[in-house]
Order: sequence, then C-alpha cells, then structure tokens
Amino acid sequence: MPGSQEIQQCINHCNQLADKLRSIGNTSTNQKMRDMILEGAHHVDLCVTECGFAVQRAQQSAGMQATV
Repeated sequence: MPGSQEIQQCINHCNQLADKLRSIGNTSTNQKMRDMILEGAHHVDLCVTECGFAVQRAQQSAGMQATV
C-alpha cells in the first residue's frame, strides 16, 4: 500500500500546516487577516478530509486485489 502511505504522510503534513495557520490566525490583532488565515486553515482541513477518502479507496482496492 505505498500509495496510501504517501497520502497519509501528506495528510499529516497538511494537518500540521493547518494547525500552524490556526496558531498564526489566533495571534493576529487584525480581524480581517485573522479571518482570512483561519479560512485558509479551514480549506486545508477540507482537503485533508478529501484525501482521507482517497486513502480509504486505496485500502479498499488493495483489499480487493488481495482477495482475487
């Protein structure tokens, strides 16, 4: 399952990135900047969710190939 492992590594990296964005956003005194940074973190979270589906599909495909 090398494909799903690579995706999982990317997911982990993106989670770290989203956490950093939230940290930066939460310390900003400019409300508009804070909102935009936190929105960016939210978009990264959405991408992570979609990548999670890719991992599931890769695992399912690997499971189906193993049973054939």
